[in-house]
Amino acid sequence: MLVPGVAIPEAGLRGLIFYGDLDQRLRHLSGWARVDRALSRAITLSGELRVAHEELSGGQRAGVWADTVPVLAPEPFIGRSEVTEFAATSVEVSGALTQACPAPFALTRCYTRLQFDRTDTLWGGRLTLARRFGDALLGYASVATGFKGAGVSPIAREALLGLGGHTVDPEHVITYELGAKSEWREHTLRVNASVFLNDWSDYQLYLSESAPPLTLVSVLTNLPAARTWGGELEIDWTPSPAWLLRTGLGFTHSEVRDADNLVDATVGSPLVEVPEVTFNALVARRWTLGGGSFTAQLEASYSGERHFSLDYDQRLVEPAYWLIDASARYRFGAEKQFEVALWGRNLGATRYCLRRGLAAGVGLGDEINCQPNEGIRFFGLSLSLHIG
Repeated sequence: MLVPGVAIPEAGLRGLIFYGDLDQRLRHLSGWARVDRALSRAITLSGELRVAHEELSGGQRAGVWADTVPVLAPEPFIGRSEVTEFAATSVEVSGALTQACPAPFALTRCYTRLQFDRTDTLWGGRLTLARRFGDALLGYASVATGFKGAGVSPIAREALLGLGGHTVDPEHVITYELGAKSEWREHTLRVNASVFLNDWSDYQLYLSESAPPLTLVSVLTNLPAARTWGGELEIDWTPSPAWLLRTGLGFTHSEVRDADNLVDATVGSPLVEVPEVTFNALVARRWTLGGGSFTAQLEASYSGERHFSLDYDQRLVEPAYWLIDASARYRFGAEKQFEVALWGRNLGATRYCLRRGLAAGVGLGDEINCQPNEGIRFFGLSLSLHIG
């Protein structure tokens, strides 16, 4: 059985290929309007409205192809032509493949097909009240509502549960924000701060569903209710024309508010891929050199631990990590239109998982599936021409 993140069997070994192809069409029509009203010299009221009409249609074919001869070699990619060949030698069934495939499953080749056609009218907007306190400080309060359109889950292994190609409902969010923007010391110091609360309904995300006796299956679904709240702080300081210091700090608390009948979700659990603490910093120094300008820059970013489950599974928690980047740039020419840059990324060769999953099932045990970053240092040289 082939699972993303698990090595493809060597040639000559029997295996299962989960495959799928998606033919999706989306028609989107939207309109946007904004109105600003000055209530006084210091107070402004702004309103925005967005309306969208979406038509989502298409078809999904998802199945399992048993390599019983065997004929497959360990190729790095399986494309549409291979999927078409799999389907040509398979039986079309309806429902969950674990129940509908001809016996003896899973040494049989079969697939399921689903057509979908839905129409949604969605709307969002924002109402903002802003007040100036002198020339240096602007305070604001806003309430906004937004949306994400309906989607289709393309994961081929969902066919095991009879869910291949199912659609999910649009996601909606209401956001409350209170913040301030300021400039000090003759506009050389900028400080922005805000606090926020997001209330989601039909939050879209991937969750693992049990598909016995084989493995867990990742399914795109809707979480009935979720919430995040926190704050952000941004500081930009230019102590002189030659120096720039920039930093940002973020805190986000996330939680499941309603799991309904989702087996793999627990009320109160953090949301997937939402770190509680983030931090970034940048320092740059510029020199005038030979008719041009030379800039050296150092950047650092931090991400707190991220969860990849909604049930406090510690095996699916990615630890916190740091990333360090640096660059040196030289701009020259009559209008400083030419630039040569030497850059380095991930200088600490930090290794982390972009995603984590549990590949549990027969023959796999409780193997943790990690989609890793490159985990190496990158260096490069670039030449640029700036126009305008």
